[in-house]
Amino acid sequence: GVQVNDTLGAFMARAIVLENADLFPLEKELNESDVQELIRLSTERLIERDSPSLETVKMQVAFDTARVHETEKFERVRMEKEASEGTLIGEISAARLKPNDDVEALTALYRKIFNFLVSKAGIVPGSNRP
Repeated sequence: GVQVNDTLGAFMARAIVLENADLFPLEKELNESDVQELIRLSTERLIERDSPSLETVKMQVAFDTARVHETEKFERVRMEKEASEGTLIGEISAARLKPNDDVEALTALYRKIFNFLVSKAGIVPGSNRP
């Protein structure tokens, strides 16, 4: 048999149900024979050869899947960046300098401020800056 990812299978089943409203009324729960018919029709559509509409559906599903993955990745990176910046802000706020010439503490504070600004600007450490 041919392997089909879940998203493509679900998309195709949805299309079959919508195209065949008389066979699969939305207000009626599917029984076993309805499910078997839906599987049969979906399978027939998925194994069609030289079908521009099937290729279009495959491309749409691939695009949608990639977009979801990219959105999740972007959100994860954004949350990690916010957490890192929050930690740096906490460290900067908690820094206490002695009234004398505390060069080491001042240097450490400036380094944290610099790291925060680099993070806020979206510059990846170690990359060439514009």
